[in-house]
Amino acid sequence: GLSQLDDASVEEILRRVKGIGRWTAQYVALRGLGRWDVFPVDDVGGQNKVRDWLGLAARPDAAQMERLLAPYEPYRGLIYFHLLLHQLAAAGSVEV
Repeated sequence: GLSQLDDASVEEILRRVKGIGRWTAQYVALRGLGRWDVFPVDDVGGQNKVRDWLGLAARPDAAQMERLLAPYEPYRGLIYFHLLLHQLAAAGSVEV
């Protein structure tokens, strides 16, 4: 099954399903399959959060996201969750 495959292979298999693109495949890998190193690089909200976190002048595109997050392997997906929780906490939606 999928649990025996590397992250890239999981994404490739999921993307074979009509209607599933890179964002959905990466999000399913992270949330549904517990692939903690997968960051949905096409997620505009995630791109904005990385821009703010790293103090960038512009929102990074998917290719830039992959380069920027490479040093954080194997924790990129956890960074995604941390940035999301940080935003929710700042908005008062959750207590951290």
